[in-house]
Amino acid sequence: FNGALINKISGEEVFSGVIEGDVLNDLIDLGREKNISVQLYDDALTIEKYTDKSATYERLTGMKAKVVDDLKSITRSVKVLYNHVAGKDLEDFRLELVERYDDSLNIFYSKPNYIEVLNKKSSKGLALEFLASKLEIPRDQVVAIGDGFNDVSMIDYAGVGVAVANAPEGVKAHADYVTKATHNEDAVWE
Repeated sequence: FNGALINKISGEEVFSGVIEGDVLNDLIDLGREKNISVQLYDDALTIEKYTDKSATYERLTGMKAKVVDDLKSITRSVKVLYNHVAGKDLEDFRLELVERYDDSLNIFYSKPNYIEVLNKKSSKGLALEFLASKLEIPRDQVVAIGDGFNDVSMIDYAGVGVAVANAPEGVKAHADYVTKATHNEDAVWE
């Protein structure tokens, strides 16, 4: 969940930075107003209506969606994901979210058609810093590899930040090393 939740293999929660209360309800309302699909993550991927977009998301992530009558029945969510068609409307919506919530939420694209919203204390970089500290691993001994804008904070934190060859230029600009291989061509091995 892009650093918003860290669990032990046993399932025990080690860290979570959730969105809840009025802010969560406002984010649901904003998506509804713009006719943009809203996905929440409480104990499962949770949606109000099953669509082609949610089916594609299930296929890409391996997560099965739980359909509820009203997303406002969910009291806390690890993140909010807006699932829509990439383009100007989605970018305008992202800018509106940033204008309203930049001081309290992390807002970014994880894919061209997904805007993700996390608690401000949640990001891959903050999660990596938390784990490194807990495990007493010095920052200069940490390597992080990413391919999207949701990976930038992690790449920035790591002693060696790596972007794969097919990452956007804006992500590569943060990296200490850019692989010759794409994420489908053994970039991690490289």
